[in-house]
Amino acid sequence: MLPHEKHPQYYIRRPKLIRNPDCVLETLTEAAAREIKRTLRVVDRDITPERVWALTELAHRTGGLDFVVVDYDQLVVRAGLRRHEDEYAEQARFVAQALDVAKRLNICFILLCQPRKVDADVARGQRIPRIEDIFGSSAVANTAHHVLWVVRHFFQKGMDAQYERDATVYILKARNDNARGVELEFDPDAVLFRDKRKIGQDPTPRMDGDTKALAAGDRRS
Repeated sequence: MLPHEKHPQYYIRRPKLIRNPDCVLETLTEAAAREIKRTLRVVDRDITPERVWALTELAHRTGGLDFVVVDYDQLVVRAGLRRHEDEYAEQARFVAQALDVAKRLNICFILLCQPRKVDADVARGQRIPRIEDIFGSSAVANTAHHVLWVVRHFFQKGMDAQYERDATVYILKARNDNARGVELEFDPDAVLFRDKRKIGQDPTPRMDGDTKALAAGDRRS
């Protein structure tokens, strides 16, 4: 039995949901002892582009590697900047190197980016986000094979509780496919996004004018 089938690991983030603390803690401790044997490495300090590439190569050669996730590349790029260097140019170089590494090692490279200051219409849910709303160099949008933007409607609707579980992932760019949106469900207790698809229903929202124009733009690229 998997540990989460008996006691969900999200109890760690939601301790108020725990009714039998001793039982849950014992199970999670046992699960942690097993999980620590997985070959997953988290690096949260002294992160520079050079170190990202070095650790990627090391992991690939020693134990094999399937994917790399870099959270907020602006911080990584800034950590490696020297005086008088241009941040946007270095960010473009970082993204180009990421693409090269992904192709050469045959791995998936996932880059988590920060949006620009969100437009009021996007913030209120009156306009879907566009790829140019991503902060930083245009190389991020131009180089990526797929660009996803996840929105929780809870924040678009003034944190109204009835929208707490509503979310959409907008596929702003999909190489060899069309841009579209897919409705999701957010579980606030598990802190997870789930598939909202129901039998006989299409989870893809109907495209408005902005989405159609965006899809056409992706096909031309």
